[in-house]
Amino acid sequence: MTRLEGGGVAPRTEATDLRDVVSAAAERVTRRLGKRKLSRDYPTTISTVPADPALLEQALVNILENAIAYSPDGSQIEAAVYEDQRNVVISIEDDGKGIPTAELERVFDKFRRVTAPSDRGQGIGLGLSISKGFVEAMGGRIAAASPIHGDHGTRVLISLRKETPGIGLAGALT
Repeated sequence: MTRLEGGGVAPRTEATDLRDVVSAAAERVTRRLGKRKLSRDYPTTISTVPADPALLEQALVNILENAIAYSPDGSQIEAAVYEDQRNVVISIEDDGKGIPTAELERVFDKFRRVTAPSDRGQGIGLGLSISKGFVEAMGGRIAAASPIHGDHGTRVLISLRKETPGIGLAGALT
């Protein structure tokens, strides 16, 4: 966290297929799922983005671990990748209790924990803050929405700019 705040994290940007990064992060959390199900929804083709796959994978692992911790057994977590005109977006959606609307603005703050998670009493509230730092270091944006299924559920969205042919990776981030 100190390195992020001090500008000491320099992403190694390369053309990245976000489906591969989401799949790798999903594999890393498989054993923690318990009785929850993790589905993936990807298109058959997608644009690449200039990103650091290792940093992005860690950001996604943090988000998926939160989704797991705050979702009840038997619930569904969905990891999706899609694109719009300028960006490729990752969506992580869960069926947990959700985040109170008043807390949404601060969910990415350091040491922020909304409530005690269902199956892990540990953690100091840095996962989402670190995820935000990694995503922003790559020129992306991250946001949370809740509730999304009536009165429950949370969706975390990560948006990264598509590569622009002929401009190069640095130009695509501006």
